[in-house]
Amino acid sequence: IEPEYEGYRDIFKDGKWGFVDARGRLRIPNRYDKVKHFSEGLAPFSLRKKWGFINKEDEIIFHPLYDDAEPFQDGLSLVRQKEKYGLINKSNELILPCRYDSIRKKTHGYFELKANNQFGLADSKGYIIYEPKYASQTITASSIVVGREGKFGVLDRQGLNLLPLNFDAIIP
Repeated sequence: IEPEYEGYRDIFKDGKWGFVDARGRLRIPNRYDKVKHFSEGLAPFSLRKKWGFINKEDEIIFHPLYDDAEPFQDGLSLVRQKEKYGLINKSNELILPCRYDSIRKKTHGYFELKANNQFGLADSKGYIIYEPKYASQTITASSIVVGREGKFGVLDRQGLNLLPLNFDAIIP
């Protein structure tokens, strides 16, 4: 039995996963290969090595299409297809296509995008501020310090240049 989220706990029995409520009553039968916890009313589930989402009534909301999926957070879920990551919304629309080596939620409401050892940035809604093109980036409350080929510069929160990439170092 796992920790409770949104009144449900995922449980493992007879080789399959399901959910019980806070009182231990079976709410979703053990029929899934794997599950992750409920968040924003949906839970990722796996069947035949593909991930989709169910609701608390055990209705399949998104059929299993993904190689992995994370619980929703702020209306978005991190998904993986063919070893690349993207973001979907609660309508199962790809907000960020599955073309990044990693996507990490950062402070100040950003998503850090990484592809080919380069960093990019998307906002809290998944809209791209800039594609991966910097060797480094440091996000602050008011700006983003970026680096490439040993030179550093500063961007504003919309990705526009405040200081060009001409400096040997910038301390945020």
